[in-house]
Amino acid sequence: EGKDILAPAPDTELAMGDKLLIVSKAGQILDEFHQEQPKKIVLVDDNPVIRRLYTRLFQKAGFNIITSSTGREGCEMILREQPDGAVVDYLLSDISGLEVCEAVRESENGQNVKLFLFTADEAPELRKNAEKVGVDMVVLKSPDAAEIVNLVRDVVESGKENKRN
Repeated sequence: EGKDILAPAPDTELAMGDKLLIVSKAGQILDEFHQEQPKKIVLVDDNPVIRRLYTRLFQKAGFNIITSSTGREGCEMILREQPDGAVVDYLLSDISGLEVCEAVRESENGQNVKLFLFTADEAPELRKNAEKVGVDMVVLKSPDAAEIVNLVRDVVESGKENKRN
């Protein structure tokens, strides 16, 4: 009476991503499967101030956010984490944001990630190139950072198909 039961047995190895079921009282089940998990966002930007700002804003909006400072690392992170969305800066120190998005789309692990290319460049050619590589939305940098977070939230939570489909 009053004791929790932990299953599987103590000698059973758990793998990353395994789910645990906790039964605290007979008949009362707290099941992780029925709880809403926060949406995951990867932010790729080489500016530490931007990373800190958007980390706070996305966390306040209820997201689990992971950041990267380089394009190559960001690409690996997106493919490994398979987030709900990825906000990728266009001008990165190692490879361009377009290259990151293209590599993500070419991988099987990146097919369901909503990709946002983050840029100050309003050139129609950039939008055309972004669409070609499978970017879901080009997001113009704005002084109103919360507006960008809201836009990303709306697209990610809507469950809309990628524009390219």
